[in-house]
Amino acid sequence: MKRLKAQNHVDDPCDLSETRSDRNSLAERHIRKLQKIYSSRRSSLHYSLKKFFGQRVAIQGETSSTYSFVTFLDWDETEILQAAQRSSLPATSIASYYAEDAPHGEFIIDFSCMDEKQMGTIVSQFSGHLRRLGS
Repeated sequence: MKRLKAQNHVDDPCDLSETRSDRNSLAERHIRKLQKIYSSRRSSLHYSLKKFFGQRVAIQGETSSTYSFVTFLDWDETEILQAAQRSSLPATSIASYYAEDAPHGEFIIDFSCMDEKQMGTIVSQFSGHLRRLGS
């Protein structure tokens, strides 16, 4: 990458163009790398949730962020939040986002702070805590 001269003085406008192009390609590579990482984490979370909860969990189709919308069908909000806290699953109820008639059991799970290796363990612990709370 060509360096700009002091005080952003450029003799040849092509030098500036090349520098911007280099920065853009670096940003694009960084974005693609993050997309790959988060896509893998998302898949791991969804797989683990389906493995441990089967038909008792519904996962909405958001696929471009660092969180998933999940609906737990058989437990109340208090049980889910207690189990999530005990297992370190970063789950947040979305009930407070509704003025009234919030849907039952809907949560946001932020998977950006977990890696694929942790995901199965955390969801397994979460499932175990929910089973114990529901007994």
